[in-house]
Amino acid sequence: MACNTLINRELLESELLKIGGNELGTDNEEFVDGMVACTVPIKDEDGRLFACLFTHALVIRKSLDELLAFESVLRQATIELGELLKKQ
Repeated sequence: MACNTLINRELLESELLKIGGNELGTDNEEFVDGMVACTVPIKDEDGRLFACLFTHALVIRKSLDELLAFESVLRQATIELGELLKKQ
């Protein structure tokens, strides 16, 4: 278990609701010590989750806040990837 793994049920449920609301997932050393990540969904033409686009880094290279600065770039890329999927 990583140093920040959410083990409290209420905290985990709260985080899942937050992710569902803003469609932005984060990992602040919850899965692997020393690693942070953020992710946004890629949706199909019906608005269903198809895949996720993410970025991750070692904390010695980037903080979670620094990764979150790329949120708009990730979201734009998911729009473009979604458009490509529609053409298939």
